[in-house]
Amino acid sequence: MRDETEQIQQIECVEQTNQVLPDVGVFVIDTRFSGARAGRVTAHEAGTVRLVPPGGGGWWHAPGDGLRPPTPEEWERIRVLSTPVRPLRLDGDAHQLRPDPGPVVLTAGTDADPAPAEGCTPCALLARRRAELREGPSPDWSAATDCSVEIRNHPHTPPKLPHP
Repeated sequence: MRDETEQIQQIECVEQTNQVLPDVGVFVIDTRFSGARAGRVTAHEAGTVRLVPPGGGGWWHAPGDGLRPPTPEEWERIRVLSTPVRPLRLDGDAHQLRPDPGPVVLTAGTDADPAPAEGCTPCALLARRRAELREGPSPDWSAATDCSVEIRNHPHTPPKLPHP
C-alpha cells in the first residue's frame, strides 16, 4: 500500500512540474558539479530527484534539467563502484577466510633462555634474578622474560632495565 502511494505521489510530482524525470533506480550524472557527480535515482520529490552515489553514501537532491545519462567511461566507473566484491573463502566456514595453519613447531634444540655472557657481571646477576623470579613462591614470568631480553641485549650500554 505504501509503495503504491509513493508511486502516485511521484507521478503527480512529475505531472505538476512538466519535467521528464529519470525513473527510480536509473544511474544519471548531475552536471551542476564541476566534476559531474554520478548517482542512482532513489525518489522523486517536488520536481527534483534524490540521488545516491554508486556504492552508497550520502544522498542529495538535483533538478531534472541538470541530469544527463552517463558516458561509457562513466558507466565503467559506476559498475566498479556499485558492484559488491565477494570475499575470498577457502573453505565452507563463513567466519574463516583462511584454513587453520595448525600449531607452530619449533626446531629441536631451541632454547628460549639466553646464556649470560662469560665474565659479564650484569648478565650473571640477571640470570640469577631470572631463576629467582621463576622458582619463587609467586612466579613472575613477565619479569623473568624481561631479564632474558636484557641478557640478549649484551653489552648493556645503556641498560634496558635497572640491574638488581
